[in-house]
Amino acid sequence: MDAASFFRALLTDVTIVLIADDHPMVRRALAEIVTEVMSGPVQIVEAGSFADISETLGQRAVDLLLLDLS
Repeated sequence: MDAASFFRALLTDVTIVLIADDHPMVRRALAEIVTEVMSGPVQIVEAGSFADISETLGQRAVDLLLLDLS
């Protein structure tokens, strides 16, 4: 990610939440809960592995990371 993309992501009004869990059902449930409890617009990004997390974080900044991979 270049510096311009990084800072543009920081200046948006959307809260970007990365939910990382190896169980798809857990990710979906957490996404629903986060969407309900967060004030303002939320963008949910999901990852099912450490490789997915690394790829996502290499492409964009996130405001919150919920991590439970075993």
